[in-house]
Amino acid sequence: MSSDGQPEVTPAAVNFGADQANLAHGAQAAQACLEDMPDIKATKQALRAHGFSYREGTSSIELYATQDWGVTAQLQSGNVPNWICAVTVEAMTPGEAVALAQPWVKAIGGARISDSTKGVVDVWRGATADYDAVVVVYDKDWRPKIDGATIKLELRNKN
Repeated sequence: MSSDGQPEVTPAAVNFGADQANLAHGAQAAQACLEDMPDIKATKQALRAHGFSYREGTSSIELYATQDWGVTAQLQSGNVPNWICAVTVEAMTPGEAVALAQPWVKAIGGARISDSTKGVVDVWRGATADYDAVVVVYDKDWRPKIDGATIKLELRNKN
């Protein structure tokens, strides 16, 4: 009881950030995408090597996750001119997501651009030798299955 006789209220769940093991798995997924995209087959093999399993998918979108669903990696490919890898980590804050995205930003020589889309925390646009690229950080509400922020790397063929 508080001093005024009212019951004290303690928040049931306070998001202080992601579990360190989940952040490490998120970094492994991000690295697999960075090293192997747009070779989806190699990216899938790298994810499996880091403990991710195929969970669900369609003809062009596949979802891989750790055993406890604490980290997911969504891959998009198929008959499209672009390839996407999105990594979501349970309880990851937007600040942690921005930090997790930095290897991608560096790899594309990303320059920050303004984007006022709801749910978007930060965006960088850049390129590699063969692809135009964008890195986006989304807040925790972007992927409803997991309560955590998401990073996305999108490569678009320059041709």
